[in-house]
Amino acid sequence: MKVHDIYKDEELTIPEDVEISVKSRIVRVKGPRGELTKNLRHIDMEIQVIGSKKLRFIVWHGKRKHVACIRTVRSLINNMITGVTKKGGGRRNWKGSDDIDWEWSA
Repeated sequence: MKVHDIYKDEELTIPEDVEISVKSRIVRVKGPRGELTKNLRHIDMEIQVIGSKKLRFIVWHGKRKHVACIRTVRSLINNMITGVTKKGGGRRNWKGSDDIDWEWSA
């Protein structure tokens, strides 16, 4: 017999210069470098904004794989926060490579 977690939650702290809104599991993150939106309706989970400081992710009666989604969603939103606050990395061609030189930057 498999055991279900009745209640599992995790929290994510929101930086001061970031604004997050959640409506019907569509997460919108606004920051100094722009805005990102992610549709998470396919994941059965509660996402609550607590004040303007924290996000809480809640799963009720979840099996192992369902509970694992908490960490995945938390990481996705954390990466969205990083994307709207920090300068993106660049990529350049290796020195001495035979490929065409190219550069990518945000």
